[in-house]
Amino acid sequence: MKSKNNTPANIFNKIYSNVFNYSETKILYVITFIGFLLRFVYLIESQSVPFFDRLYDLQLLYDKAAKLIALDKNFLGPEYFTISPLYTYFLSFFYLIFSKQIFLIQLIQIIISTLTIPVLYLVGKNLHSDKVGYIAAFLAAFFGNFIFYSTAILEVTLQIFLISVLMFFITQDFEKHIEKKWFLIGLFLALAAFTREALLVFAPIAFIWLLVKGRTYEKIKAQFSKVLVAYVLGLSILVVPFIIRNISESDSLILITPTEGLNFYMGNNSANSDVFVNPEGFNYYEDMAGINYLRATEKKDFLPGEASMKWFGKGLDFMLGNPIDAFFLTAKKAFLILGENENPEASSTDYEFYRETYSNILKLPLASFYFLVLFSLAGLTFLWNNKKRFSLLYWFIATIMIMLSFFYVSGRTRMILSPMLIVLSSYGLYNIFQIIRNGNYKVLISPGLLILGFVLFQSFLIPKYNFQRYMAYFDLGDYFTQVKSYDVAASSYKKSIMFREHYLTHLKLGDVYALQKMNAEALQEYKAVLELRPDYPPAIFNMALIYSSTGNLERATQLYERVLQVDPNYSDAYRSLGAIAYLNNDLSEALRYFEKFLETSTDEFAKNKILGDIALIRSKLSGR
Repeated sequence: MKSKNNTPANIFNKIYSNVFNYSETKILYVITFIGFLLRFVYLIESQSVPFFDRLYDLQLLYDKAAKLIALDKNFLGPEYFTISPLYTYFLSFFYLIFSKQIFLIQLIQIIISTLTIPVLYLVGKNLHSDKVGYIAAFLAAFFGNFIFYSTAILEVTLQIFLISVLMFFITQDFEKHIEKKWFLIGLFLALAAFTREALLVFAPIAFIWLLVKGRTYEKIKAQFSKVLVAYVLGLSILVVPFIIRNISESDSLILITPTEGLNFYMGNNSANSDVFVNPEGFNYYEDMAGINYLRATEKKDFLPGEASMKWFGKGLDFMLGNPIDAFFLTAKKAFLILGENENPEASSTDYEFYRETYSNILKLPLASFYFLVLFSLAGLTFLWNNKKRFSLLYWFIATIMIMLSFFYVSGRTRMILSPMLIVLSSYGLYNIFQIIRNGNYKVLISPGLLILGFVLFQSFLIPKYNFQRYMAYFDLGDYFTQVKSYDVAASSYKKSIMFREHYLTHLKLGDVYALQKMNAEALQEYKAVLELRPDYPPAIFNMALIYSSTGNLERATQLYERVLQVDPNYSDAYRSLGAIAYLNNDLSEALRYFEKFLETSTDEFAKNKILGDIALIRSKLSGR
């Protein structure tokens, strides 16, 4: 008969008692519960947000990849991952077991986000004391960005949890089995890298740290060989099989994803880039590794790994060819990463827009990213006296900061820094409280001057980037068009135009009016498109559709022909001209246009339908 000591509950209690001191956890329970409550209320609020009813941008790509694995039973996944493999498999697990239950996934994510609170408590405790840990837990519970991303179908929440656990092992002073600590450091670094490949930059740095600094620590020196082997094993146990999988599936050498090359180029191709610059005519969310774009522009086939290296090369060419511009651009991005602007990549990750438009929870006086940055500067100052003990943590923070500065800036990608900022700012706040309590105000001069200088530099020398609010309303217009709420869609597009007049917004507003049979208003919007972008084929084509629907076939024909003058491969114009010719009983002309449609169209369903029309026309022509 098995001993009761081997039950899962007893095993859990044993692990728990080794990590937590029961006498310390009462306050932590309260903080963690409040953190969960804030996240749960936000989860309820978020159910009314349109961007969660219809997934957008990166969220849609995760959904598509997860369904490929779970519903199509393609357990190895796509040919290559352009998004986090770990989060993709996380989603696919829930799709496989519970079908596509977004609410359930969001609930699990807020639990993971809540669990990050006690983990950061432990990191703070490792750094100094339980008091620093409590401050870290409090900040994690009330950090607005943690709450915001906890319900987003993105890798952020899982990534933050893994980095927090990694920081726990980096700062933990193991009394025994030091090799286990380094195995876990390697393992959790690998897991975190499966949410962002660039995190692997820290892998060789930690290895070098072990070779150079590790030998000066008695605990490491005594078992140096075991520690090195344990670290490499923990790191490679997941990464090496995945590399083999990538080579097998894509015939290309890819570590985890082939997207970092393009991400590097997006942040290093223009001296005027405040955040990121896409290649001309490039759709990021349809070609995240930039492979198809390279194939089209370079007139050459590229394997995924080759494409990534090509983009890296293009970014390096800019930096080496413009070293001064590249230096100032990198410095500017570093300050933008630490700035007060969120720099969202899309409407679905626009924190400020959610706070203003949808959420009462986010309107609360929550800790902001900029707040954490300012007090983490103080924390770094105070921690400097203990830099030898925590030198590996310093190297980890510096590596992540430099890595982010060399890529592009966005609110989502900079969240990698947030666990570090929480712990450092907790240490800074604790020391400030202690200094004020003891009345030793002179000690505050150095951190105070550092924070003041940083704020002034940010305020007056660093350009501010604001995500265009027009894009948020544009996406809302798309959402309400999809659900056929045309009045609300039109209102959203109009609000978008108030923030910025853009030809695509006028086009979409014209389409909504056309769906409502408001032809005069639709024509007015299409004319507005042509004022902003003359001879834009979709606007001319849509105008022609309105004239066709109202019986003005002569004017419609003129416009369809104008479309083809601008773009001879605009297949739908050939089909429409063929239909008009058929109505006019000009069968030979109708046949010519329909055959041109077959030559230029990629819509197989429409082509099959037109083949039937062509057969009918040929039958009539042969019967004449």
